[in-house]
Amino acid sequence: MNWFYYRIILCVVVFGCLLLGTVPGCGGDNGGHSDTENASEPIDSQASQKAANPSGDENSTMADLNQAAGDYSEPTETNQAPDADSQRDELEDEVNDLAQEQIAQPRPKVVAATLPEPTSRRVLRKFQLTDLAGHSITSESLSGHAVLVVFWATWCPPCKAEIPHLVEMQERYREDGFKILGLSLDRDGLPAVKNFVKARRNINYTIVPNGMNASHVFGRIAKIPTSILIDKDGRELKRWVGLVPEGELESWVVAAIEEDR
Repeated sequence: MNWFYYRIILCVVVFGCLLLGTVPGCGGDNGGHSDTENASEPIDSQASQKAANPSGDENSTMADLNQAAGDYSEPTETNQAPDADSQRDELEDEVNDLAQEQIAQPRPKVVAATLPEPTSRRVLRKFQLTDLAGHSITSESLSGHAVLVVFWATWCPPCKAEIPHLVEMQERYREDGFKILGLSLDRDGLPAVKNFVKARRNINYTIVPNGMNASHVFGRIAKIPTSILIDKDGRELKRWVGLVPEGELESWVVAAIEEDR
């Protein structure tokens, strides 16, 4: 089993239990997969955490990690343990360090994924969003571009752990017209997101506060991170709930970029 994923799983599961004021062995459901069915659940649902299976292979390990990653609800004074703040900070630092280790590893060759037939793809509604700088983003302005929409929040450790890879992909494929939109689901909206991004000046993709306003386009997001890949004609190619293996995500991005060239 890939030791990197196992260590992140432990961090994520322990963090989730601290956040909910519980102890390890919280149980779990069938979450953490490429799926659209969960979109009807509310964002603040507090699904139980599922511990990783240390004897599984890398694929099953990532499936467990995806499940644990998606089951967070925003911390409040009433739903976290008294000493959760300091322990959460320590675990978050470790998750971020592990993400950096992943990026530092040798990169395998990316092989483009096989995309579904165009007729089977869901056409998204037209939309207009406002980014962190106050600029308008419309579905029309994204036409002709492969776009990755990522629903996230400043309080979600797995969401923050995947930021370095998103930054890396945006830089690598910028000249190919690839765009990433990070739609925040923070209840505090602009202030929380603005302070977060200000402290992380390396974020090179578009951040949109008040991302819940886009629910009429993408459906209600039950768990985060949730990533949605859109083709050049504004149709949904793929949806992932939870953390995505970097190789898998990038293979789909490359396929979306190369389509119709």
